[in-house]
Amino acid sequence: MKMARKNTIRRIPLRDLLLDKKNPRFGGNPGASDNQKSLLDSIVEYGINDLLASMSANGYFHAEPIVAVKQDGEITVVEGNRRLAAALILTGDERATQYRDIKKRWDSESDKEKIESLREFPVSVFEERNEELIAYLGAKHIRGSKPWDSYAKAHWLFELMSASGLEPTIGHAAQLIGDHNPNTVKRILEAYVLMRQLRDERRYKSDSSQVRGRGSNPDYPFSWVYTSIGYENIREWIDISGLDSQDKILADTRVLKSNTALDNSEKLVLFLFGSTSKPARPAVDESREIRLLNDVVRHKASVMELEHGNSLKEVWEKLRPAGDRLVDLFYDTQVNLEKINTLIAIETLQQDDLNQFMTMGQKSQNILNTVIATLQRKSEILS
Repeated sequence: MKMARKNTIRRIPLRDLLLDKKNPRFGGNPGASDNQKSLLDSIVEYGINDLLASMSANGYFHAEPIVAVKQDGEITVVEGNRRLAAALILTGDERATQYRDIKKRWDSESDKEKIESLREFPVSVFEERNEELIAYLGAKHIRGSKPWDSYAKAHWLFELMSASGLEPTIGHAAQLIGDHNPNTVKRILEAYVLMRQLRDERRYKSDSSQVRGRGSNPDYPFSWVYTSIGYENIREWIDISGLDSQDKILADTRVLKSNTALDNSEKLVLFLFGSTSKPARPAVDESREIRLLNDVVRHKASVMELEHGNSLKEVWEKLRPAGDRLVDLFYDTQVNLEKINTLIAIETLQQDDLNQFMTMGQKSQNILNTVIATLQRKSEILS
């Protein structure tokens, strides 16, 4: 493991500081733009109004330097991107020309000397993303005042730690981010690697999802993926090669190691999110229905029904024991008949309506008589 190099704190002009494309909360999604204006848009969308208000009135608190990494002659901010974004807007930096209206709004309430002070930042500069820096970022971001969501954690752990050359185990990574449950880290990494593999194998395009996500990953609800692979039947169906707490986080880590695993994982994502390019609507309407999907994937015929567009609830219903289904049907019938009886009693009905309802009621009674006769016949056979 690489030894940490001592970092230095120095004052650096705002124009020389770059927003971080790899920051999981803002630009860390696969295919994120390198364009600084686009990264700024992502940060503004995430929210910086609190910093605009504070920094326009008070300037920058220089006792808290931002943190950056200097590589290939460029200085990229790895902690303090929201502060950098606010300063870019308030000082009218060329990367923030699309926010001139916001700048004008704050100009009337700003202290001009404070704004000028934002043109230079105290920066703690590291020469590499070493273990010292990674541990600090884990504490500052993942456990900080604005905690990262699961996708941001997984992205940071996999992309940054695998690229750092540290090669930590999953158990060690859990310690670095202060998570005392390695199984949680293992599960979100499995889900992240699974989606990454499907993307790399051209089995999934994030912009084709019909179900949108929130937070750091608006393309799809990442929590649905790691919830799904927490179910035993789904794990067995997609043939996922689970990670272990002693496994290292490497750039070539894979959890789908067969064509069957890739094929069924592609189907899983299609059932969860649908596709605008297929086109196919999702089989799962809400996260609570993932448990139904877990029952359905045990049966090849049921999976085929889902592939043909049948409703998940209908497919799942067929798998239930007949006795359970009959109890529910009889209960629903009883409830509906009671509602019908109440409406007939309290409503004023025309003769034509009464005639129609009499005919419908007679048909229902005939069906009920047939059901009772069938039950009696089966009861006599058993006795």
